[in-house]
Amino acid sequence: MTIKHQGWRFAVVYADARLTDNQATMKLVADAYLAHIEECFEFFENISVELMEREISQVLLLHVNELNADYGDELVDMVKRRGYEFIFIEEALEDTAYLLPDSYAGQTGPSWLHRWAFTMGKHLPPEPREPVFIRELFTEIIEQTGNRHCVAL
Repeated sequence: MTIKHQGWRFAVVYADARLTDNQATMKLVADAYLAHIEECFEFFENISVELMEREISQVLLLHVNELNADYGDELVDMVKRRGYEFIFIEEALEDTAYLLPDSYAGQTGPSWLHRWAFTMGKHLPPEPREPVFIRELFTEIIEQTGNRHCVAL
């Protein structure tokens, strides 16, 4: 994937709020999620131009969860508003950028753009992170549930 984001953290917090029918928190999380995804698009579009001197065919990974089910239409609208069209992965991978070598080996799974930059000997800033309130709620949920909540998603 070239558009990396912290959607899984938002999804856990959203699902937890849904369990108690906390509509206010659900809306707050959804709004923050959509803003985060758009921020990630902006970030990786700029990185793409910086590394490749053009924008490449971007790949966005989305997980099946309640948040994406409830706000998928808004997410698709945002992506289209940014000028994208949806294509099959095989077509996206025809972009010559995906032929670049990748020598990254590490404990995290960064964006392909970060991996290519590493291979080129370039250092890029890390991708945008989720808001602090999402990180704090996520941590609280995991501590309370012993991580079982993530498995239930």
